[in-house]
Amino acid sequence: MNDLIPVLKCDRQFAPIEDLLQVVGVSRQYFCIHCVGEDGCVLGSIWVKSGFVVGADAATLSGREAIFALLADRRVSAFSVYRPRKSPASYPAPLGSIAELLLEAAEAQDQGSPPAAETSAAGPKAVPPPPPRPPAMRLEAAEPHAPIVAFASAKGGVGKTTLALNVALAFAEAGQPVLLVDTDPLGGIGHSLAGQNARHAQGTYDVLLGRKQPHEVILSTRVPALEILPAGELGSQEALQNLQRLTSPETWEALLRRLSGENRLVIVDVPAGLHGIASAVLGACTHAFAILSAEPLALRVVPQLLQSLEEHGGRRSPTVLAGIILNCVQFRHGASIGVVQGAWASFTQGLVLETTVPRDPVFLEASAAGVPVAFLDRAKRPPVAAIFRHLADDIAGRIGLYDVKAAGEPLRLL
Repeated sequence: MNDLIPVLKCDRQFAPIEDLLQVVGVSRQYFCIHCVGEDGCVLGSIWVKSGFVVGADAATLSGREAIFALLADRRVSAFSVYRPRKSPASYPAPLGSIAELLLEAAEAQDQGSPPAAETSAAGPKAVPPPPPRPPAMRLEAAEPHAPIVAFASAKGGVGKTTLALNVALAFAEAGQPVLLVDTDPLGGIGHSLAGQNARHAQGTYDVLLGRKQPHEVILSTRVPALEILPAGELGSQEALQNLQRLTSPETWEALLRRLSGENRLVIVDVPAGLHGIASAVLGACTHAFAILSAEPLALRVVPQLLQSLEEHGGRRSPTVLAGIILNCVQFRHGASIGVVQGAWASFTQGLVLETTVPRDPVFLEASAAGVPVAFLDRAKRPPVAAIFRHLADDIAGRIGLYDVKAAGEPLRLL
């Protein structure tokens, strides 16, 4: 304990461990989280760094088993966060990313697996049911504003940031004013664009924490209708000190409503995951599109995202799941096609958008160049870029941005 410097203490009722892990995991700092019981005894510890869990212990358990036991242990009433006085020369191999370990723990609970820390000689202890959902409330006297659309995913690496950037550009080129907001503390949008002003600019978190005004940090682009608000700066100490604020849907709703307007569409790149900042941002948006990469593992975790959206249904302005977008589809690969067919068969009819985005080498080239796909070649626009205009039209109809007229008689050319 002498080698650890205390950083933060919080009660479980104010900050669930799922939220705490994801906020602490934002930083590249090496942190230790002690899970403390009501009697003040430490029931176990979890070590995190750069979005990964790198160690855990709980009584006689260690590793992944200890993580799942602590997540399910109802005896935990508070958490104490520490950082080492001196950073180690090397770090343990990661046990897994925080987001994916939380997903795995949620799946185990859904399947009825008894929590390791809740068992005794008398058998597994029953986990109390969740509290009843409060009645839905509506915003009163809210000013008119365009939809606030989240691009979300339960796991990382599904192409969410790429889709958000290219769809925002497609809307802007069609004449729709768009503000693309990066809420990922890792700054996905900024790292997707060439130029130091995008990667290191102040942005969302500077506005959220009161250091800047929106007009001071919103970036203009060569497309007049498109503006970008990068993620900005969020230090590890700052994230911990503002834990409740960063994980409050009401805080994010106030910010996003402020950025929105009667005619300006706000597209939000949400951090991957289901807890912490990701959950709060998702709950503050009017509509959400789940991004599903056409691979078997991605299909398996989509139900967790849908469940998370249902939990936001009790808010005064519930987030509407407007659709599921299939990304990285390989039409010549059986497993990928199987995921597409499984998505169409598994979810409510019409929930999966008809427009799909293929896996194309052009996306890698555009990412390496730090530009949207449509801007990869000055002389000739890549054909795959046209998909985003179709995708924007599909999205516009689902969020009520444009009036969708019923199909009528064909219009003769001659």
